[in-house]
Amino acid sequence: MIVAHGTWIPEPGRGVFFLWGEQSSAGEAPRRREKTEPPNHPFTCQRKQVEREIFRSFGEDGRGAEVSRSEAVFLLPTVDGRPVPSPELVPQEMPDPGLRRRLTSWRVAGVALSPLASLGWLVGLPTGFDGSPARVRFGSDVRFWATASRLALEILARQRFLPAIEAKPRRRDAEAHWAPLLEQEHERIESLAAAMPPVCRAFSCGKVTPVEPEALLREFLTTAVDSFIRRTASRLRLRPRVVDTVGARFATALLEPVGSLAEPKDVIRSLTEELAGWKQSLGEDAESPFQITFRLEPPEEEETSSAGFEAAEWTLRYFLQAVDDPSLLIPLSQIWRHAGSTWRYLNRRMEQPQEYVLEGLGRASSLLPSIEESLKEPCPEYSRLTLKEAYDFFVRRRFCFAKAASGSWFPAGGVRRRKASA
Repeated sequence: MIVAHGTWIPEPGRGVFFLWGEQSSAGEAPRRREKTEPPNHPFTCQRKQVEREIFRSFGEDGRGAEVSRSEAVFLLPTVDGRPVPSPELVPQEMPDPGLRRRLTSWRVAGVALSPLASLGWLVGLPTGFDGSPARVRFGSDVRFWATASRLALEILARQRFLPAIEAKPRRRDAEAHWAPLLEQEHERIESLAAAMPPVCRAFSCGKVTPVEPEALLREFLTTAVDSFIRRTASRLRLRPRVVDTVGARFATALLEPVGSLAEPKDVIRSLTEELAGWKQSLGEDAESPFQITFRLEPPEEEETSSAGFEAAEWTLRYFLQAVDDPSLLIPLSQIWRHAGSTWRYLNRRMEQPQEYVLEGLGRASSLLPSIEESLKEPCPEYSRLTLKEAYDFFVRRRFCFAKAASGSWFPAGGVRRRKASA
């Protein structure tokens, strides 16, 4: 029996996910290579075994620079000179709970995964962790980081990230990177950090105080999101125009594998303030009394009778929805007829309503091409969907769709009957 363990270890630069295995059968007695060094963990798997039976058994091939054999030191509960086995191992091997335990440093062999390799491996683990090979079980630390990696993937799918810049102390350059909007996920992050198993923070970094759970989780999410975007940009061959300006150099640093930005301190400070102001303005938009919402309407009964259900078009209609009263829906035609910069409806007020609507539809258009097509009209109020697009919106994209557009969605049920003319 093997228990798969792993945790995120912050390091200068990008950090790594350290993956190791714990065996049910004890190996050789612990040995010290030097008197001052921690002993080898007697239950740990060999590096080749970790790579073959834990990492690659779940379909990850990895790349040379993304997976490397390594070792780490962990502070683990110890009884009678041996580390206490994980609870995922057979209960018969657990020591007497009445024996005194103390934290001892143990050297563990394993493999170090890059942020991208760890994200791919963790999100690929079977949901519920009941589909692993009979010989492998997942430790509580791996289960925790698999949940965290799915949160990172959700942030990426919802496009909840912005460019940012971080000044490096005692260095002349700064780092341009992509920062997830974790403030919008504060409650989820706080709850997830509270559930972090202690073994996730058991790695030893000399005499440094152990990292706080929420700080460790945020560092993992930030690094995973940033690494994924950079890799995607490299595959899409995205490069800014060749213009020698601060903005162009900043954009280049965001797309390069290493986001080093060598600029004077006053330029870095000015750029940081501009980005902070932009981020704050986005937060102010979120406080609008209205949000964009969508209603999926099935085709008319006559249309399905003549063209067939599969060929009939569905309608995705756009509305403004009151945040404090979801039942209040305003057709966009009222917004397009309004000529001023301030729009009032009942006791609610909105600044620049047309710009707000166009911005929300623009974000949503990245998820559904038909919305982008409707934006070619001067006053878009709806878009036409095929049956496949309607299914894709209803089943697969509705959560991400709502987040991208800062609103919600709801379908209209049934095939509509055309009203009889008077």
